[in-house]
Amino acid sequence: MYDVKTVKEELKSCEDVEDVIPLYENFYAHFSCRPDAEKFPKYKTGDVIDREKSVRWNEEEVARRIVARTQETVRLVKLKNEISELYEYAIIKLLAEEYQVSNAEMKVIYSKAYEESHSYGIKEILNTCRELADLYEDLKKASKSKKASKSKEA
Repeated sequence: MYDVKTVKEELKSCEDVEDVIPLYENFYAHFSCRPDAEKFPKYKTGDVIDREKSVRWNEEEVARRIVARTQETVRLVKLKNEISELYEYAIIKLLAEEYQVSNAEMKVIYSKAYEESHSYGIKEILNTCRELADLYEDLKKASKSKKASKSKEA
């Protein structure tokens, strides 16, 4: 079972992005936002839970269990998003260190890479991110050399 504390501990041991990717992929492959069917069985209006109880009790109990299942689904979606953000932050932080840029700069690059490649999985997002980061480095170098040549002319 995944929880925020465990994921944070797991990410502390990651030294580079290549350490995070398999963890992130494993999370996406195994984390489900579907509630446990034994704890939160599916019911629909009109179902009877206990024939020995009144119609009203059954209606109220079915409604209560439907709400409980919905709330569990919402909790799981929220947890999935929170854990995904932890993995993405770790990737951004490690890439920022690798490319010697700020976390804010790498977040912009990662966001664009995500926008372009998220349909193809985290490895493709990473490839696109690296391409964009390389382009950003080249642009910064070109900008510095242009400034240097202007100052020599002056």
